[in-house]
Amino acid sequence: MPRFTPCHACKKRRKRCLFENDSRTCVRCSHLHIDCILPQHISSWDDKDVLPSEIGPKTIVYWDYEVALLEEKIHHLELELDCQREKYRQMQNMEWSMTVENGRLKLHTPITSIEELILYGKASVRYLSPFKGVFDITTLRFDNTSAYTIINTFCRLYSQSISTCPNNRCITPSSPTLETEARAIADDLIRIYFKEINSKVPFLHEPTFLQHYHSLADPLSCPLTLAICVQCASTVYERFNHNTTKRKLLAELFYAKCKKILVDTFDDPKQAIWTVFTTTFLLFFVTFVLAQPSEARRLASISYLLCKNIEPTITKVDGILQKLVQRHSLYVQHWLSIFDMLIDGKEWRYFAQLSLLEPIPDESEMSKRYLDMINFYIRLWMNPCVEEIVTFSGNRTRYVSLEAVCKAVLIIMEWWECLPQYLRLCDDVYQVDSSTIDRCTEAVAILNLGFVHSALLRLHIPLITPLSVSDDAENGPEIQELVREKTVEMILRSCDILLTIIIHLMLTPEHDLPPSKSIY
Repeated sequence: MPRFTPCHACKKRRKRCLFENDSRTCVRCSHLHIDCILPQHISSWDDKDVLPSEIGPKTIVYWDYEVALLEEKIHHLELELDCQREKYRQMQNMEWSMTVENGRLKLHTPITSIEELILYGKASVRYLSPFKGVFDITTLRFDNTSAYTIINTFCRLYSQSISTCPNNRCITPSSPTLETEARAIADDLIRIYFKEINSKVPFLHEPTFLQHYHSLADPLSCPLTLAICVQCASTVYERFNHNTTKRKLLAELFYAKCKKILVDTFDDPKQAIWTVFTTTFLLFFVTFVLAQPSEARRLASISYLLCKNIEPTITKVDGILQKLVQRHSLYVQHWLSIFDMLIDGKEWRYFAQLSLLEPIPDESEMSKRYLDMINFYIRLWMNPCVEEIVTFSGNRTRYVSLEAVCKAVLIIMEWWECLPQYLRLCDDVYQVDSSTIDRCTEAVAILNLGFVHSALLRLHIPLITPLSVSDDAENGPEIQELVREKTVEMILRSCDILLTIIIHLMLTPEHDLPPSKSIY
């Protein structure tokens, strides 16, 4: 039962003893980790309370006392860790006595802990399996360049192009004639964008933007309008009937005007949403046309931070803007991963923070289908088995096991079966021919077929030539050869289907896929 007489520590500080529940140690002594003793039961020689009367956060004595306690805890943890390591070493050398009676395996060695049971389960799979040769190979080790040859080559070429041009590309001064034509050309580019591009990559709400666009006295004073013109002028698109030189001059003219206005809007909270939208349309041009990845990364970082700042408040204001900001945020995250790969050589993950995209009610049916396609991609990347294998690892060598590849392939096949009919060209991804692709009128279904074969191709490539091979295993080389033959067959089939899809999309202009080819 709690005392009414203060203990030595509380009396020393002229404080009242406080107790929690039925504890016989007061709160102060418990916090200071000292014995709660009455004053008459302690002498000056036995006083272990060396802390000052009023303990402040900056007192040296207090921190010395805390450090001593931490060192003591660390010492106990080290002892416990050494005991666990010794126990694990003993378990690694365990042997089990077993006999076969009436066709059944009987274990005679007693199992006394859950750790021993787990160890026995692993050993039974490894040593009692008919596929012993396969399990002797812990992993199939491969160099990431075997699966990412194209990406590695692109990164090297991109780095070389920047190093040979230290000042990057200079903006060509515009002529007065081009300045005069820019107004009419902007109208044409805005029309092309919403007719051909925004329906597949819906970054803007067409009625809202067009209302804003037509209310402008000078559309070329709007940074978002200029950014859209930059993107359309810097990509090869047949409906924009100008030669390459004029496209280049127009893109640089629009970019120079946009950048001049954009600098003044970064610190304006009222323009945060428009700044996010504007920087999104400039990323491709700055990265691959001007070859300024550091500048593009700066724009993407600012856009991402603005998205995070406005996301909590915009949901209560406008549902349309909230959904658009969500799309731009996901797109910017993807670009930031690309910059990490191009500039720093880090891992490239398709999506950093995954969130499904929501359609706007009055969007076109085509836009909703493309959003559905992206959402299904996101659901697939959310699976850790798939993400771990398809993640580009930069300059590091990755390791992958046969089991992980088989599991990822199974997950992709199940994902394909769950797709709705308008996103799925066929039931079996390998049972499709050129006539089936040519008859398809849904570009989104053809793109999905190409996507799934690209993913399967990425999964199967490491299995062709594993680097870690156990020659002393009984069935290891034979099983590996069977796996390799089957893998080569599936890779060739995927390549054949992908080539058919590429040819079909190039020869079928009515699909009108979003352009991505630069004018440079």
